[in-house]
Amino acid sequence: ISQAEGGDRNAALRVWWHYVSAEDAEGRAHWLRRAAKLGDPVAQYNLWFESRSSPNCTDRLEALTWLKKSAVQGNVDAKSRLDAFMSEIADCELIANPQG
Repeated sequence: ISQAEGGDRNAALRVWWHYVSAEDAEGRAHWLRRAAKLGDPVAQYNLWFESRSSPNCTDRLEALTWLKKSAVQGNVDAKSRLDAFMSEIADCELIANPQG
């Protein structure tokens, strides 16, 4: 945990896995977001995965941001899902940016 708190993204992802196995939703959410913010592409992809089906456009647009970050870093799964997800949430993007 000290390594993760110190900015080690790999350590943050390992701590996240601990909370996943412990079935601790609050800890899992915290450490997944921490690992994603530290730049871990797997964590970024997983944040997208968890938010992608939200009925809230704000959540789905944030999910798109994480998916893009993961794809840019070379995550193959993120790259393969990016275009389809962008099409899926096109209405959200129009609401967020009405001038196009």
